Amino acid sequence: MNSVNGYLIWDLNEAIVIDPGSKKEVFEIKNKIEEFDLNLKYIINTHSHFDHIGGNEFLKNNFNVKLGIRSKEAENLSDPEKNLSKYMGIEIISPSADFFLESKDNLIIGDSKFDIIYCPGHSPGSISLYNEDDGLLFSGDTIFKHGVGRTDLPGGNKDKLNSSINNLIELSDDTKVYPGHGPETTIKEFKEYYF
Repeated sequence: MNSVNGYLIWDLNEAIVIDPGSKKEVFEIKNKIEEFDLNLKYIINTHSHFDHIGGNEFLKNNFNVKLGIRSKEAENLSDPEKNLSKYMGIEIISPSADFFLESKDNLIIGDSKFDIIYCPGHSPGSISLYNEDDGLLFSGDTIFKHGVGRTDLPGGNKDKLNSSINNLIELSDDTKVYPGHGPETTIKEFKEYYF
């Protein structure tokens, strides 16, 4: 099973966790939240595949936190067949979403704003989170340093993924990209590799 990049981001003392992967990884996240005395406001899933939602239950059980995902992905959270965990020989059942993230929504963490960018293709309801002020993009499984999200899983669509990629490459070249798997990159590096 490939490890997912889960992210703990904070500004002032407010925090967000993007794609909490396995239970092992969320123990580390929990320790950091407690070490820095952070107020965890949100868990955000960029999509509902098992490797991105595996830590939802642990964090929900340990913090008074709201879980958000795009509405098109919400029903998959509690369905091991739809979140694909069943095919890995495990059954991940996540708590239900507390709210839905749609295009042009944003989240405020401290003084930082994260815009929601709808990025279908890898899955029907994939999203990315973009912080324009700091030039940060959390791309989920849409783009990686040396590749793009696969489209051969249920709900994948190559044409929609290509359209999502074309939207993301319109961001500033120096935007730092933090993908769901693998090392970070920039929009410029991604374009040089991909095109």
